[in-house]
Amino acid sequence: MEDEEGVKEEPAEGSAGSSPAPLHTCGPPVNRPNQWSFYSSVEEVDQLIEALNPRGHRESGLKEALLQERDGLQQLLQNCDSSKYRHT
Repeated sequence: MEDEEGVKEEPAEGSAGSSPAPLHTCGPPVNRPNQWSFYSSVEEVDQLIEALNPRGHRESGLKEALLQERDGLQQLLQNCDSSKYRHT
C-alpha cells in the first residue's frame, strides 16, 4: 500500500496479507525418533509428575492432567499385567 506521499506502508500485524511471526527461533528441530515408555507403578508416575516443569506450557498442562487423573491411574496400574509390556 502506498499513501499520498509515495511511502510504502506494511500491513498491520494480524491483518489480511501479513505473515505470522515465527514462534521460536532457537535452532533447527531435533531429529529423534519417538520413544514410548510404560509406567508400571504409581511411584514412576509420581516421579514423572515431579520432573515436569510447571513453567512450561505443555508440561504444566500434562502435570495438571496427571494430578487430576492420579487416583484412576493408580487403580489401573494396580490391575494391569505389566509383564505384557516388557520389551526384550
